[in-house]
Amino acid sequence: MREKPLSTGTFTQIGLYAVSILLPPLSLIWTMKYLKSKDPKAKQIGMISLGLTIAALVAVIWLSIAFAKNVTQEVNQQLNQYQDIGL
Repeated sequence: MREKPLSTGTFTQIGLYAVSILLPPLSLIWTMKYLKSKDPKAKQIGMISLGLTIAALVAVIWLSIAFAKNVTQEVNQQLNQYQDIGL
């Protein structure tokens, strides 16, 4: 049996790229299908999707670390204020 060729239309690409940015881990399912395809255009779409997925994951990790540092700093400032009062 032959595999059904993957869609490489504009709306399909936009959808895949949007999922790659908004839901990075879930997009890997579709990205791998495109990367395994024999069609060069589908492979290119898969590579772009993989790049967007990795960039989105790096951004989420970086923002999470920055947020955690900010929260820690705020909590420490609050604790230091109470220690200065003598409570």
